[in-house]
Amino acid sequence: MTPPRGKPGQDLLELRPATARKWERGEDGLVRILVPRFTGLLGRWIMPRLKKPYLPIRLDETGSFIWEKCNGALSGREIARDLEKRFPTMENADQRLAQFLGMLFAQAHVVNTE
Repeated sequence: MTPPRGKPGQDLLELRPATARKWERGEDGLVRILVPRFTGLLGRWIMPRLKKPYLPIRLDETGSFIWEKCNGALSGREIARDLEKRFPTMENADQRLAQFLGMLFAQAHVVNTE
């Protein structure tokens, strides 16, 4: 998996991900990523007229924890270390994090700040 604008074969855990989408915390304390229903010129015209202009992507506890760490200051390795501290029973935390970051990069939910 290679992130957009990354070098082929680049390790996702070496990048410094930063959120690129609006988001909110639900009443349950978990993160919801807000993805616009429309983008571009059409989106600029339609979005203000919609009752619900965003599609929420609800993250679980682990995803919410990772999302909040994607601030551009921490590398994937640092996030993996924090993830292992927060969820000590999680197996292969670094591999699971790399897979999750790969999905976030592929869908343009996060960007690399390097």
